[in-house]
This record gives sequence, structure tokens and C-alpha cells, in this order.
Amino acid sequence: MKEKKYTIQGKKFTMGEMTLGQDKKLLQLFKGRELNFEELDSFRKIIDYLFEEEIVDDLLGVILRGDIESIDIEEITNSQLEEIISDFLSLNGEWISKLNSLLTSFLNGNLTDHSPNLKRKQSRVKSMTG
Repeated sequence: MKEKKYTIQGKKFTMGEMTLGQDKKLLQLFKGRELNFEELDSFRKIIDYLFEEEIVDDLLGVILRGDIESIDIEEITNSQLEEIISDFLSLNGEWISKLNSLLTSFLNGNLTDHSPNLKRKQSRVKSMTG
């Protein structure tokens, strides 16, 4: 697994592939927010969205590993923020893409059961009963 390292205001931070705990926090962060993946088709639009929703601070608290409370997030430079968000997207792009597909299918009504085991069980029951 790749890991990125940062020094922000003299403090050390790392970022790697998301963990289950981070996934949960990230999903909670975006819960109830209008999120249109098709509109977020450029780096600038993603940054603008994060600022408009006022979640930059919270996002950094989720994706960076280290004592985030020890720095003044308001003093992170634009170039540092760009590097962190860019690294986050590159390290987790596959996960984000799969999540986008899953959510799009679900919201369009094309996905009612994402459990392959349940589908296999349902087809076995149908073949046995019918």
C-alpha cells in the first residue's frame, strides 16, 4: 500500500488507502448532502464543492493520519491542500469509482440487492421449488 507523507506547520501526517473506519466517517460526512459525481468532473469543482459545503476541515480530519488538532487548518497553504486532495483522489480513486457506480445504480433503482450470496440462494430456492 502506498503511503504519502506530509509536514504541515512542523507536524508529521500520513495518508494511505482508506480504512473501514475512515470509510464510515467519510460516508457520515457526506450523509444528507447533495452530491452529484457527474458535476464534480474536475479538481477545481471538487475543491469548490468542499468549500461550499464547508467540509474541508472535517475531510482533512478524516483522511489525514496524525494529530490534526495540533495544527491550524486555516493556515494550510493552497498548494498543500491541492497536494493532499490530489493524493487522496489518486490513492482512493478505485474505491471512489466503485462507490459512485454503486450509488448511481442504487439511486436509479437498478440495484435492489448487492449481495451475490443472497442472489445465489434465491436462484437455488426457485430451482428447488419451481
